[in-house]
Amino acid sequence: MNGKSTHQIMMFATMLVLAGCGGGSSSTPTPTPTPTPTPTPTPTPTPTPTPTPTPTPTPIPTPTQNAPCQVSYEQWKQLQIDDSLALSNSKLSCNSFQSTVVETADSKQTTHIWGVNLLEPTIVVQNLNGKLKNKVFIPIKSNVTTTCLPAKDVIDRLFLGQTLADVSTKLGCSGIYNYSSSSSNNRISSYYTWINANHDNLSIEFDANDKLVEKNYVKSSPEISTCQPVYDQWNKIKIKDPYSTIRNEMGCEGVLTQSIDNNGVPNYFTIREWAKQDSNSEDRAIFWLENNLLKYKQFIFKDAKTTCIPDIQNWQKLTVNMTYDQVRTILECGDGTLQMLYTTSDDAAALQSVYTWKNVLIDDNGNVPIGGVSSQFGFVGGKLQEKEYTNYTQPFSTCTPTEMGLNNISIGKSWTSTENQQAMGCNPALSYALVNINGGAVKQYSWGTLVKDAVTTRAYVSVDAEGIVRGKYISLTPPTGK
Repeated sequence: MNGKSTHQIMMFATMLVLAGCGGGSSSTPTPTPTPTPTPTPTPTPTPTPTPTPTPTPTPIPTPTQNAPCQVSYEQWKQLQIDDSLALSNSKLSCNSFQSTVVETADSKQTTHIWGVNLLEPTIVVQNLNGKLKNKVFIPIKSNVTTTCLPAKDVIDRLFLGQTLADVSTKLGCSGIYNYSSSSSNNRISSYYTWINANHDNLSIEFDANDKLVEKNYVKSSPEISTCQPVYDQWNKIKIKDPYSTIRNEMGCEGVLTQSIDNNGVPNYFTIREWAKQDSNSEDRAIFWLENNLLKYKQFIFKDAKTTCIPDIQNWQKLTVNMTYDQVRTILECGDGTLQMLYTTSDDAAALQSVYTWKNVLIDDNGNVPIGGVSSQFGFVGGKLQEKEYTNYTQPFSTCTPTEMGLNNISIGKSWTSTENQQAMGCNPALSYALVNINGGAVKQYSWGTLVKDAVTTRAYVSVDAEGIVRGKYISLTPPTGK
C-alpha cells in the first residue's frame, strides 16, 4: 500500500472518530475527471547487512493509566515514525484506545486514540503492521464557526514563508486551528481556516516553524435560484451549443457556480446550474462549458421514494447489459425512479442514466440515510453497466462485534466456511453490494449498529466475486470522558 493510500485511510479514520461512523454511500454520480495513475517506483535493492551482536533492548516503561488521559501538542511531537504502540503509550504516559482495525491479506492498519474526550486535545495515530506511520494532533474543539476574511486581493498578497502571526495580522484576525499532522519525522503540517458568514473559506498549511507552505481559497457556491428547469428544454440542447442558446432554451440565466481561467482567457471553463431551489427536492440542470460552448450536460430529477423495495434475490439475478425493461421485469417491483441523465455527446449510445428503487430520500450529502434500503442501477446507451445495493436497516446484527471475533475471520478463505460464519457468534446483514460491467464485484456483511453523528461499534467483511474474504474492519466505541 502506498503512502498516499495510507494517508487517506488515516484521515478517514480520524474523521470517523471526530464525525461519527458512516458507511458505504449511494449517491447520484457527478462526473469527475479520471485521475492520472501514480507510477509505482522501482524498489532499490537492499544490501545484505553485516551481522552485529544483538544489543540488550532498553525496557519500555508500561503506563499504569488507561485512556482517557490528558495529552498535549508537545507530547505529540515526541512520537516518531516507526514507533511501536508500546513506545507510543510510554511517551504519552497512558495506554491508547484502539478505535479501528482494517486488515487485508497484505497489511493490518490500526487507529489509536489518546485524550480525555473528543472535545479536549486528542492524539490519533495510524499504525501499519504495528509501526506508527501517521499521527494527528487535534486541539480543543473550538466553538468559533466564523472569522474575518478580507477581500481576495489581500489573500493573493500572502506569500510562502510568512509566519502564522504575520498572516493573522495581514488578514485582520486569528484563524481557527483545525489540526496538525505528520507522516515524516522531518515534517509537521498544521492547518488553519479563516471563514466568513457566507462560508467563503481560506485554508492555510503551516510548517513546524509556523511558516506558510500552501494556501487554498474556496468561494462558497452561490445559492441556486432560477426559473424551473424542464427536462424537455434540457433535452433540446445539443453538445457544442453556445451559452446563449442554452439560456434561451432554459428560459432564464443559469447561476455560474464554477469558473476557471485558461492561458489568460477568463472564464474559459465554466459550470452553470438551473434549479428553482437549492434542494434535492427540486429538478436541477447542470451544464459544463468550455470556451462558452457546451461540453457536458446533466439533468438531476427531484428525489422520490418508490412504492416497493426489490427483493435481494431478484437483485442478484440481474446481469450487465440488460435493458431497463428487463431489469424492471425481474425486480417485480414496479417502476423505478429516474434520478439522473448525463451525456457528453448527442449520440443516444452515450446517454447515461440512473434509476433507483428505495424507501428513503437521500440526505443532504447525497447518501442513503441510516435505516434506508436502496437499489441503484446505472445504464449507458440503455444497457445496464452497474448495480448497487445498500441496506442500512438497523441493527445489522443481534450481537455486538468484537476484535476477538474479527481475529477469528480468515482472509483468503471462503466466506461461507464454518470458521468465518461463526466468528462473531451471530449472523451479519448484507449491508452493501456492487457489480459492474468491468468485472468488479464486492459485498459487505456487517455486524453492530450505525447511529447518526455518533461513533458506534461496527464491523464488516469485504467479499469478492468468488466469495472469498478479502478484507475486514472494525470500529469501536471510544470510552467516555471523566
